[in-house]
Amino acid sequence: MFDFKKYLIDFNIPIPDISKNTGSGWINIKCPFCDDAENHLGFNLTENYFTCWKCGHKSIYDIIQKLTPQENTKSIINKYETNQINIDKIKKKINIDKIILPGNKLQFCHKKYLFSRGLDPDYIEEKYKLQGTLYNAKYPYKLIIPVIENSKIVTYQTRGLLKKERYINCEPEKEIKPIKDCLYNIDNCNNNYVIVTEGVFKVLKLGNNVCATFGKNFTHKQIQILQRFKKIFIYFDPDQAGIDGAKKLSSLLDCLGIDTFIINNKYAADDLSENQIKLFWDNFFTILNKKRL
Repeated sequence: MFDFKKYLIDFNIPIPDISKNTGSGWINIKCPFCDDAENHLGFNLTENYFTCWKCGHKSIYDIIQKLTPQENTKSIINKYETNQINIDKIKKKINIDKIILPGNKLQFCHKKYLFSRGLDPDYIEEKYKLQGTLYNAKYPYKLIIPVIENSKIVTYQTRGLLKKERYINCEPEKEIKPIKDCLYNIDNCNNNYVIVTEGVFKVLKLGNNVCATFGKNFTHKQIQILQRFKKIFIYFDPDQAGIDGAKKLSSLLDCLGIDTFIINNKYAADDLSENQIKLFWDNFFTILNKKRL
């Protein structure tokens, strides 16, 4: 594990006390790679990786080289690497058998938000077991989105009801399985084909046989889950980060001998209207049938 906090302190790099972009188990600072004024660059203390909520995944080497270019990057990484393991967190995770969601049935404000995103609130609540919070000290006015695997909730993600609010993941010590070891909606996907997209709302828009990687970045554990499918279609956002992420995922899956195809669409999946979704599936099944020939 890389001791990022100690590195920041030793090199006098400011660590914000509070940031709206900081979730539990993360250290966030201003990203040196993009026009970032709100501490979008996060370091995950449990999984030991960097990601910027604006410009995507970054390697430890690239981060250190950018933050302290006058220093020897390899020497710094070696100096701050540690084999220390948080035993208390491991024990807590071993003893967890059931996730307690911080919410209740959806209220008017939650349903109004879902409707504004082009979704049927009652159908979405029932099918995906969504819950919501109101006066919650930790998660005020959030949608609580459970991640279900083999019919069991293993972790969850929250989404605020305001436009600029981002997703917050369940604290690592409270989840049965790390969220980046999961694919959202995997229980509603068959083994013949799957569409892989980035986020939860893209899945909610498209429905069955669509899963999400919880962001443009993906992990080897997620790749392992995807190996069960015969054909994989990647539908990431049409921005540059999405295009790059789709190409990277496609390349890795191709190396495993899986038939992989990138869906090019000028609209993100969660921006599609009801008519566009119908047209999308009509075109998709036409393509899928051709791939079977």
